[in-house]
Amino acid sequence: MDLPRHLITQIVTGGDLSQALDAGVTSEWLADPKALQVWQFLTEFQIRHGKAPTTEALKAEFPTYKLAKQPEPLDYVLDKLREQRKMSILEAALGRATQRFTTGDPEATARELAAALAELEAEVPSTVDVDITTTALKRAAAYRERAGQELRMHGIPTGFDAVDQLTGGWRPGWLVALVGPPKAGKSTYLLLSSLAAWSAPKRPMFVTFEMTAREMEERLDALESKVSPNGLRDGTLTKADLDRVEKRLRSMELRPSYWLTEDASSASTVSQIVAKAQRLKPDILFIDGVYLMSDDHGEKPGDWKAIANITRGLKRAAKSLGIPIIISTQVRLSKIHGGEITAASIGYGPSFAEDADLIIAAQPTSDHDITKMKSLVGRTVAPFEFWIRRDWDHGTMTELAYDPFGDTDDLGDDDDDVDMF
Repeated sequence: MDLPRHLITQIVTGGDLSQALDAGVTSEWLADPKALQVWQFLTEFQIRHGKAPTTEALKAEFPTYKLAKQPEPLDYVLDKLREQRKMSILEAALGRATQRFTTGDPEATARELAAALAELEAEVPSTVDVDITTTALKRAAAYRERAGQELRMHGIPTGFDAVDQLTGGWRPGWLVALVGPPKAGKSTYLLLSSLAAWSAPKRPMFVTFEMTAREMEERLDALESKVSPNGLRDGTLTKADLDRVEKRLRSMELRPSYWLTEDASSASTVSQIVAKAQRLKPDILFIDGVYLMSDDHGEKPGDWKAIANITRGLKRAAKSLGIPIIISTQVRLSKIHGGEITAASIGYGPSFAEDADLIIAAQPTSDHDITKMKSLVGRTVAPFEFWIRRDWDHGTMTELAYDPFGDTDDLGDDDDDVDMF
């Protein structure tokens, strides 16, 4: 069957190109040169005149092009064209992957296949069309219900009281970036946020390119049990501490799943992580060290093009999965001026600021035990800053209700400090 001819016939006789465009049809779907020329004429005509050309207009432009005498239904034609396009993508990808495989390069083979999956995902339309006039009363009722709630937590708890008050929690579809220089505690703060979500109770999935799974488990258990992470690691905890750790670990069996993923080789791509999330179905996804990830499209790791592909892919994933995705990355020490981190301090290009709904910086201070947390970019969140004091000996963190480096007359009451999870 000549699918492009049936498609063009249905468009011309129906006078509308919108259904084909909504289905994702592009010039790349059409292999026949003549059909491609006709398609380009149709799209240009639609843009210029707001509708498809008539059969007379088409015949005037392409006098030898013949329409189908009995065209198949448009929905059927679009389904078949989509299948044909997917097969074309897979065939090309399998050819490239086979070449990589025969050279004994399994990682390159996997990247070729992952790139094909990413391209297939991009071919499927992901727009959502809503007539807001039909949902107005439903929205009004939802707003009233929210206003009547004492606890204004509409998302997943963030682990940070100041952030919860401003955002109402991590929201579905959000991409949030935690940035900071090396050894600023980004991994620990991500784990802390994951524990807050886990206690909600939600199911976190935590992917790390920075730590081993064992190190993650030890840090998580120390935070959960409020004991020294060093003491847990080197075996110097007291009997009371060990009893508390064991009690907390036993209680984990009654809680929702929490998935840890270690990728020491940094081979995971966005499509691979999304595929795992689709299988495990977490409520929230954490990725520690996204600047180390591999790109589905084969760009060099750490290159700004690769990072742009990754952040765009993660933003799309947050929306398609319907969950928050919380990530971490590093800032450039050379771009920190006067000790202050700004959006311009983030390494690897501007895509983090462009794609993230919220960026929070973990900024070291003159006190090794205190970190300043501040917003750099917020799509719908007002600017904020707060401070965290870490007690390494007891494995606790406290969110301070005042600026510990400010004027002593302005210090708040210690009773207002918040013990973090």
